[in-house]
Amino acid sequence: MEAAAEAGLPDGALSYLGTVTRQGTEALIGHPAVSLVISTGVPEMTEAVKAAGKPFIYGGTVGSPAFIERTADIPKAVKAIVASRSFDCGIVPAAEQYIVTDSCIAGEVKREFQRNGAYFMSGEEEKRLIGLLCPDNGSQDPELVGKPARELARRAGFSVPDAVKVLVSEQKYISDRNPYARALLCPVLVYYIENDWIHACEKCIELLANESHGHTLVIHSKEEDVIRQFALKKPVARMLVNTPAVFGSMGVTTNLFPAMTLGSITAGVGITSDSVSPMNLIYIRNVGYGVREIEDRMAGGVLKNEAENGLDDDLERAMKKLLEWMAEEN
Repeated sequence: MEAAAEAGLPDGALSYLGTVTRQGTEALIGHPAVSLVISTGVPEMTEAVKAAGKPFIYGGTVGSPAFIERTADIPKAVKAIVASRSFDCGIVPAAEQYIVTDSCIAGEVKREFQRNGAYFMSGEEEKRLIGLLCPDNGSQDPELVGKPARELARRAGFSVPDAVKVLVSEQKYISDRNPYARALLCPVLVYYIENDWIHACEKCIELLANESHGHTLVIHSKEEDVIRQFALKKPVARMLVNTPAVFGSMGVTTNLFPAMTLGSITAGVGITSDSVSPMNLIYIRNVGYGVREIEDRMAGGVLKNEAENGLDDDLERAMKKLLEWMAEEN
């Protein structure tokens, strides 16, 4: 608020709730003076926001899948992932949580992770950690969010070397009953191995669908055809190539707009998949001057040719269907 005042914003431009309750938040969302709601990191409030009937920007919360394809620069990819997941102890929404790799390079990838400060847990250690992070009720203990890897291990009852930056769990399957398939806001990675990029593609889709919010996906590869297939097939708002998820999504290592609220692509949740910028918070009035007459278009033969080819009928039917669909949606 002090920074806003120094930048010239008027008094009252920013404010906050001193005491936060669900009832207070719902009252604020539904207030007549509120014309836009941004919900980032609060998926449990989604239905309340939608019920308020206000324009709604949804910033996703889930960890990102990252695929290390066989042509990748493995040392560079692993270094980027560890730096990204350990940044701010894993609480940035775009941070990698799931690593999918080709089976033919899995051994090399694992060794590279270990050289860069990753600790692969035993089965018993995995049980202890997830029992700590996600008790029987399934919710994550907020006291453990954003804690360093060594602190998490200590609280879970096992020790790791001082150099450890992330804890890694090797998994095979994804299901609602597998706690490691949930969003974990801490420096924990889940490691999957697939036979080829096609199976890895399906695994990434499954991981994105499991949390129902297509947020961010990373691929490390030199194979342009594989990169293209991932870009075409994934239900995701942004795909990052050969860069850390945290810094790439923020626009630090990419040309994406600098932002820390990242819209998801999930249909019906939010009005944009953008990296949210000030331009998402304003309405713009457009003024369109007439630059040509309809007679000019007729004289040029454009509409005449369309009519002769029957295109006007197709356009009319398409517009009719569009208007019918819009009426149904409204």
